Amino acid sequence: MRTTEHEPLMSKYATLPRSPARRRPSRFSNRPSAQNESGELTHSRSMPNIAVSSPPPPSSSRTISAQDLDMSNAASVISRAQKFILPIGKLKDGVKLEYPSGHEKAGERILDFEKKPIGDRGVIFYNSTDNSVQAVQGDGSGVIIFNLVNQSQAGLLKAKHDELAKASRTPGILDHSGVQAFLDYATSLGITDRYNSTRDFIRKKMTPVGDLGANEYGLYKRDDRDLCHAVRLEGSGFFQGPAASPQKFEHGAVIVQQDKEYRLVQCDAFERSYCYSDNTAIDARELPLGVR
Repeated sequence: MRTTEHEPLMSKYATLPRSPARRRPSRFSNRPSAQNESGELTHSRSMPNIAVSSPPPPSSSRTISAQDLDMSNAASVISRAQKFILPIGKLKDGVKLEYPSGHEKAGERILDFEKKPIGDRGVIFYNSTDNSVQAVQGDGSGVIIFNLVNQSQAGLLKAKHDELAKASRTPGILDHSGVQAFLDYATSLGITDRYNSTRDFIRKKMTPVGDLGANEYGLYKRDDRDLCHAVRLEGSGFFQGPAASPQKFEHGAVIVQQDKEYRLVQCDAFERSYCYSDNTAIDARELPLGVR
């Protein structure tokens, strides 16, 4: 987790000054480029990868949705982060994709950002970076994306996948218990920022990194020509986005728009994952405010 020397992370993001326009102070010349990731990351400790839920937002906390956002002054950004893609096969032992016990919608079907059911059965997992529940369908079309993965970690993940695949009831394809074991292993490597997507998205929007990725599996990165749009949020609260439960943020956050989808990214992860469209580094505090 990158911070200025002697400057605690909390103090960096506790108060985000209003900045209506994008600035590039000279100090950017001394900041590491977003495309040069060391992979030496610090992550929060993950909860077990079971069907758990984060508590519903307290009544005193604000919950923001896409309808509350103002993207008119959003900055154009590109993602330079390397991500590990885990395809989810046709699971015979997938769980029902329903909000788990303890969630305010417990027993109801889990919906995507368009308010459509994600699927009938699959895998429910936890993203401890956002304190949110995630779900991916188990019909062969879904994937789990692990964010900010370096080449060394990718090699370890591929080796673990091969080990689990050999023990699977469906040879070569992870069953539900295998996916959960893979999630646990990723957590042991400090990789806790993960979310659901589809094989179709990977084919259209991402490219393999060397020979470490192929066929929607392994190490990938976003296409450099694929522009996203970013704004910042101040304070703390929840964002009701594509995750099965609201993404939690404290001390500010960033909203990234990718086509029609809006996703919350924590400030430190955003700075490691994204840069401006001209490849210069970004300070999340200088992004335009994005709430109407």
